[in-house]
Amino acid sequence: MPGTIRKHIAKDGTISWRLRVEERDPVTGKRRQPHRTYATRKEAEAARAAWLVERDQRPRAVPLALMMAAGGVAAVQALLRWSDEHNLSLGQLIRAVDALAVETA
Repeated sequence: MPGTIRKHIAKDGTISWRLRVEERDPVTGKRRQPHRTYATRKEAEAARAAWLVERDQRPRAVPLALMMAAGGVAAVQALLRWSDEHNLSLGQLIRAVDALAVETA
């Protein structure tokens, strides 16, 4: 299962469990590795399952790259609507499209 859970022992002897899940920034396409800390391994495992479900249900920009590859006015209009819905500036939109072009290539 994606995501790592590691045991952490603090200087005072307290044991905690760190969860790290790899994901991509939806706008820039850059890799992120956010982490969270839990008191027990069971809590971390349950959180990992929920985090992965939530991550996989987020909207992705990849379909926009496919629409742009198909070309046409409808694709451009859909891209502009998407950028308005996500409050993206023109620069952010261009970086997102560039990141998608690299990922889909």
